[in-house]
Amino acid sequence: MLFWQGSFEGDKGQKERYERYICNTLPAVAQTDRECAQLLSYLEMAERGEGEYETGGNDVTLTITKTGVQVDIEANEDWIAQKEGFFSLADWWAAVTGWQKFIKMDCDLKTSVDVEL
Repeated sequence: MLFWQGSFEGDKGQKERYERYICNTLPAVAQTDRECAQLLSYLEMAERGEGEYETGGNDVTLTITKTGVQVDIEANEDWIAQKEGFFSLADWWAAVTGWQKFIKMDCDLKTSVDVEL
């Protein structure tokens, strides 16, 4: 059995942050194409200033506002309401669109998608 997992390559000072709050949470909040589409819809509506959206799953809560996305990992109190868990809408847009493309691909050990954040 294969498990989908994202990883971050880039600024080593940001690696732990991006992997904890984006790469490791995407499988919890967007397991299907439909869930990715819903998340993208929330991001679009928030960007237009049409409200605040709270979504998530598996001990992860995303609070999406016009100013960005706050990721709270409820399995650890130290990872709730942390500054390092806040990302731009653009970062989450790029991550979710890449993730959506990835989960639509055939399952293979060589399957990968690169996304620039």
